[in-house]
Amino acid sequence: METQTAFKNRVHKILQICNIRLASKLSNIFGKDGQMLLNALMNGESIDEVIDKYGSKRLKAKKEEVKASILGALGEADIIELKICLDNINRLEEQIRQLNAKIAMLVNKKDVDRISKVPGLGEISASAVIAEIGDPKRFQNEKKVAAWSGLAPSTFAPEVLKFSWS
Repeated sequence: METQTAFKNRVHKILQICNIRLASKLSNIFGKDGQMLLNALMNGESIDEVIDKYGSKRLKAKKEEVKASILGALGEADIIELKICLDNINRLEEQIRQLNAKIAMLVNKKDVDRISKVPGLGEISASAVIAEIGDPKRFQNEKKVAAWSGLAPSTFAPEVLKFSWS
């Protein structure tokens, strides 16, 4: 995740240096619309045509704002660097998806559902808690699990951390 964030920060920096302020108009320049616009910029395509042909309704609604945020142009070195960064971001996202799918297969879905009821924990965090705990049979009861995992301050945690102790 840190590596992916570093590549994303690098993309933002390249765009800022080139006076392209897409991030100020798009909520996520790495989403579908953002990727489409970045590819159009790197390929020298018309932003108008790309937005009209492929853009979402939301992007089409702010077409003029987006166009106004593109004040500069990308040089050859910028394009090469952007392509490398975007390729790495996409590769890392795919690896993360694969790992999350593998983790989902390895953990008990009932335990994940139960633990993700703890405020602030989603499925991925719940899976991480399960992975960290390992075999729950090594604990005497759910209160010991909650204390060991750092969830003890929550009055809600012990009851959702009930595993099959048999």
